Amino acid sequence: MFGGVLSAKLPAEWEQHASARALGAGEEFSMSNSSSRRRDDPAAFPLPIGGLFADLELGGGCINLPDDFFAASGAIQVEVISDWQRALEELRHRALVRLYRDLADALPDCSDAGKMERFRVTCQRLEIECPEDMTPLLARF
Repeated sequence: MFGGVLSAKLPAEWEQHASARALGAGEEFSMSNSSSRRRDDPAAFPLPIGGLFADLELGGGCINLPDDFFAASGAIQVEVISDWQRALEELRHRALVRLYRDLADALPDCSDAGKMERFRVTCQRLEIECPEDMTPLLARF
């Protein structure tokens, strides 16, 4: 579940922590152990956390995370949010492809270029940001 690694130059007051493990030339001190925090780590066990709210009729959403999340360290919060952002971007891409296909299915006599233009106009009107090139997404999903 935890993907990113927060690293920084070693502050003087943390010098003793670095001496417990020798740092190589040019190596930076890491505030999190990236090898034990990888998403593919078999020990990783993500649990559900409430706080995502959606209005499925009007298409609005918001986030109101519980206090448990904010009790975690800043490094953990950043790593979790980064993983969520990647997952949400994947869902957003899938939704864009579905929107395109829904619109394209409604225009059977329109050329592919015309369908793409209408998709872009629809996105613009709905204030939806879409990639310049949808081709890779259409091929992927």
